[in-house]
Amino acid sequence: MADIPFDRLGVPEAHRRAVGRDAPLKARMAAAKGLLPVQPHEMIAMAYVLVGDEDPAVSKAARETLVDIPVGKLVGALSQETHPKVLEFLVENRTGDSLLLERALGIRAANDRTACLVARHAPKKLVELVIANQQRLLVTPTMYLQLLENQEATADQRQRVESFLRLHKSLPKVPVAAPEAQKAKPEAPPPKPAAPIRASAADLEAEIEAALLGQASTLTQEEEYVPIKLDMFDLDELEEEEEGLGEFEFGFQDEQQDFSWDMLKEPEGDEEEDANESLEKRVRNMTVGQRIKLAYTGSVAVRRLLVRDSNKLVAGAVVKSGRMTENEVMKAAGNANLHSDLLRELSLNKSAMRKYPVKLAMVNNPKTPIPVALKFISQLHKADLRALGNSRSVPSVIFQTASRLYRKKYQKEGG
Repeated sequence: MADIPFDRLGVPEAHRRAVGRDAPLKARMAAAKGLLPVQPHEMIAMAYVLVGDEDPAVSKAARETLVDIPVGKLVGALSQETHPKVLEFLVENRTGDSLLLERALGIRAANDRTACLVARHAPKKLVELVIANQQRLLVTPTMYLQLLENQEATADQRQRVESFLRLHKSLPKVPVAAPEAQKAKPEAPPPKPAAPIRASAADLEAEIEAALLGQASTLTQEEEYVPIKLDMFDLDELEEEEEGLGEFEFGFQDEQQDFSWDMLKEPEGDEEEDANESLEKRVRNMTVGQRIKLAYTGSVAVRRLLVRDSNKLVAGAVVKSGRMTENEVMKAAGNANLHSDLLRELSLNKSAMRKYPVKLAMVNNPKTPIPVALKFISQLHKADLRALGNSRSVPSVIFQTASRLYRKKYQKEGG
């Protein structure tokens, strides 16, 4: 039992004996059939452990449990904490469940083989989501090879992925045996990109009035923001091996171990280590995909480097990782060198945005998108509101709104 990562799998301590190698057959069979009183995600983890059971009957029961669980219940039980091998097993055996494939695409810890399985079997509607997930494409460029095999992908979609990966010098070599392209289905004209917001003087005046009245931002209503996207079975019945994917290997390997320990180790206590010259050089020499993967798992010193990365997808992965400390969030909120899209992504972190210093830093950052900054102005304290109204380092609509709101709220107090 020592080699089974129960904590990483999410198997409750009270039930670990039931899935151990020395557990009575009756107990293992009950766990394999999902009969124990545990949460769905715990049941899934326990069943996966028993897929590798030496008793064929137990192994078969565990596989059937994972294959037959209703897709709605299954998808609801998956999270960013789901073990990569559990997810790989599920996707391998349920490639026809589009809801599962879509959920797997959004789980950052999914290993490369899982991502390739999704790309290969994605239905028409999901193919576009695969293509839009630029972070994942850079982490696993070989997804492109699987899109070549996916008949639901159009020639235009494949070309877009090829151009994107070529731009980032990540395009994999296409095997000679691979088809140049599947017969493309008739394509509808690609949707026109949303026009950028161009606020006129009247628009800005309306924004100010909306903020004073506590109404929703009109710019926010007009703008459609897509967050940075970046956030396997019965061997006897295994079908012919899919080209380029290999066979599923049962185990508990985690691709987070791709990086050296000093890149992953967090400092003890409240100390935050700075990146040294050696670390900076190693990170700088990584591919874009490697830096994105590291952004989700790296230490605070690594995150400090990557949040300033010139590639927006890399920096966005740091913000989306959910691992930033309060101090890191505070520094990022006030960093005028960050891309506005990163600050917008940061504003979606509800926990961080509850902190007053973070909100104050956001409104005073000239790079913060106007609709985001306007949300926080009415929450500022008197002195900070007055200072913002006198500032000329922020967009005019921000300091004008702050100035008017200050006069409205405090002019009767004599300033």
